[in-house]
Amino acid sequence: MSHTNPHRIVSDKASVAEASITCGRCGSSIKVICIYCVQGLINGAVFTDFSVSDVSSVDDALERQLKMWPDFRSELNQEFGKSYFSNYCPSCGERQDEEILHCEPGGVFFRIKGSDPQAVSLTPLTGTVRLNGTQVIQL
Repeated sequence: MSHTNPHRIVSDKASVAEASITCGRCGSSIKVICIYCVQGLINGAVFTDFSVSDVSSVDDALERQLKMWPDFRSELNQEFGKSYFSNYCPSCGERQDEEILHCEPGGVFFRIKGSDPQAVSLTPLTGTVRLNGTQVIQL
């Protein structure tokens, strides 16, 4: 899934953050994930405690690790004409809104650090991960 573009985000302290939400379309309880970095480089500058939304590309090693979460996948976004990784409801297939998950107060990935371990679980990723997306600095 990697492209010729260099990856803007690089971290060897990354995890998959996983939480449960209710699908807005069908009402099913579903699991959603995001990449969360305790520390990493964004365009070469050091940042701490950030999640990544609107993931557009990942390196091969990260792509292999993400296969454990088949409902987080890359599909063409018709509106933007570009492929992005998103969470999809396994019951109805609805794409879950990244903006709500990451940027809205009360969104499951709005504040990961210090969140209730029952609400968000972290699965450490192996090795250094490289990806492109929008970083969301945790408040």
